[in-house]
Amino acid sequence: MTTRSGSIAERSSRINGLEERLSSTFKPVKPDGDFVKRLKDRLASTPSLRIEEDRTSGIFLCLLGILAVIAGLLLGKRLWNYLFPPEQSN
Repeated sequence: MTTRSGSIAERSSRINGLEERLSSTFKPVKPDGDFVKRLKDRLASTPSLRIEEDRTSGIFLCLLGILAVIAGLLLGKRLWNYLFPPEQSN
């Protein structure tokens, strides 16, 4: 049992030594208390979501469809008159 407790103590001292070297190498960060509080509040509260429907694309597609039908009718009438000219009476 002595060896086991000895190895645990050795590991603990190695970890403590590593922690001391790291803390002396890197400067610890001390965040602003107000920032941490605001962040905590934002993370703890449920955000309110409002989904807005985009009606612009639907209206645009309707207008585009109406324009396409009108253009098709005008071009169709011209094509019909070109292929089958009206009879001219002399």
